[in-house]
Amino acid sequence: MPQILKVEPSSWESTLSETRKILNAGGVVAFPTDTFYGLGVNPYNRIAVDKIYEIKGRDPEKPLLLLIDSVTKLENLVEEPSAACIKLMQVYWPGPLTLLLSRNPLPFTRILQRT
Repeated sequence: MPQILKVEPSSWESTLSETRKILNAGGVVAFPTDTFYGLGVNPYNRIAVDKIYEIKGRDPEKPLLLLIDSVTKLENLVEEPSAACIKLMQVYWPGPLTLLLSRNPLPFTRILQRT
C-alpha cells in the first residue's frame, strides 16, 4: 500500500528510518531531487531494480540512472573517473550535476544479468 511520508525537521529521524525499512524490504520510494523526481530502490536488490523497470515500462536492456551524493560512494561502482570528473564532483555534489561514467561490472553482475 502506498504511503506518503512528510519530511519535516521534527520527524526527520522517523521518516528516514521508515524509508530505510522500505528500501531494505525491496520497496520503491519516490523523492524529489534538485532537478526531477526520482524513483529509488536498493540497487543491489535485483527484484527491486526490476520493479523500477516495470513501473516505468522501460526496456530492461536500457540502463538506469544511479544517484549518489558523494565521491566516496563511487568506490567499486564505476571505472576510475578522470581527475576532472572528481574535481567536478567535489565542487558540485550534492547538487544538480549529472555525470555519465562507465560502470564497473563487478558489483552489479548478478543484478544486471537478465537471463
